[in-house]
Amino acid sequence: FFFKHNNRIEDTVRDTGQVLGPENWQYRMAATGMLAMVLSAGPLFVLPKVTSPRRPCTSCVRACDIGAEDADDIELSLERERRKRGLLNSYEQLKADGPSAFKRPHQVVEYLMLSLQHKGDDGIAEAFRFTSPTAGSGSFVHGMSKNTPRVSWKEGKLINRYVSGTGLGIDAFSRLIRDEYALLLGCDAWRFARHPTSVASATTQEDRGWVLEYLVDVSSGGRSRTVIFRLLYDWGQWCYLVFNVHVLPHACSES
Repeated sequence: FFFKHNNRIEDTVRDTGQVLGPENWQYRMAATGMLAMVLSAGPLFVLPKVTSPRRPCTSCVRACDIGAEDADDIELSLERERRKRGLLNSYEQLKADGPSAFKRPHQVVEYLMLSLQHKGDDGIAEAFRFTSPTAGSGSFVHGMSKNTPRVSWKEGKLINRYVSGTGLGIDAFSRLIRDEYALLLGCDAWRFARHPTSVASATTQEDRGWVLEYLVDVSSGGRSRTVIFRLLYDWGQWCYLVFNVHVLPHACSES
């Protein structure tokens, strides 16, 4: 519309040689016509009508309304869905990855306890995987193989930031677990006795963040004992590994 009337004014100027200004009647007629057309067209912008969103009419389900059977069904459904999608739980992920980065120390202890509690010989093999190698047997570049000797849980200790102790193969390590740590194999129940603490032998402030001690209360055959797991961060594996395990004669909760 504006281009159309502007063209008319330009044609009049070109044909008559007149300069159209406010005092010229042709200019006033053109301006009046444009204004009338704009006003008759109504508002240029129309604000949409704002309405509040409608909420779906559903009844609230409280946790207390779900029975034990319904909760079990939900858990089984989630488990089936997880397996259908090929997702791994934390235990399966640790088994698939082995000692590697981004494994928290308490996860390593949990994994070892669950493996020894439920997996028998396979559990001992997994405990062997997450045990620190003896000094000089690991590599910062190549890591360690499945056959790399691991330090004895009974004799492992730290000397100048390195793990020292008798190196054991998988067969000797398995015999050690069955002879000295039979309490852990197929135990009835276990739980962490307290939060992790730094090992007292870690003399410098730098070492105290990398050497940790976990206390686990273990119940088996009607008796309870506290087991101390000591772990050192292995820079070759980027993971905390066990280098010493000690079984106390009683549970900490009893003392």
